[in-house]
Amino acid sequence: NLIRTGEDLTFRLRGTEEDESLVFTPHYRQHRERYGLYWNIVRTDSPEREAHLKELREAALLAEATLDSLPVGNDQYELTHAVAGEKTYTGTWDGYTYRCADRGGWFRYALDILPGRENILMVTYFDFDRDRSLIIDVEGEMTIREECDFPPGRGFYDRRYTIPAALAEGRDRVAITFRGGDGGKSPGIYHILRMLKA
Repeated sequence: NLIRTGEDLTFRLRGTEEDESLVFTPHYRQHRERYGLYWNIVRTDSPEREAHLKELREAALLAEATLDSLPVGNDQYELTHAVAGEKTYTGTWDGYTYRCADRGGWFRYALDILPGRENILMVTYFDFDRDRSLIIDVEGEMTIREECDFPPGRGFYDRRYTIPAALAEGRDRVAITFRGGDGGKSPGIYHILRMLKA
């Protein structure tokens, strides 16, 4: 499926979903480029391909519904989302960056919303933090308690919380504060924090 194009050593794929987006050239031409390549090759009619296509569809729907997003732990993006906090830190686990608050600590972000409309806050957790609790405070007017009652295993879990239209009235951004329940250490929030259209 690797087809040479033109007279130089340039190749493209044939018969894949990425035929037009991938160009192959000799390794020595890439010495000024940063790159990493990992391939998953599956059969057209395989369950793995169906799962991959389902993931792509879900990712497209999520991107379309996203009003604002924040890569957690990324300094630049956190600053543009008015990060603040005490006794808080970031780290990396299973390829995702997280932010957590120690006992008595907290952290806060400001996220864009649709004014006067119902909005949805989406938070990603890792099951390592099961049995911890998280208090989420929205503008000092709404408190959400997450008990992190994840099933045993090893995986990430998305939870969605509705922010009512009344709270969004006259606002295009809300401050969201996270802290551990009962004064304890908070669970981490991972990967991308999102505000979605309801």
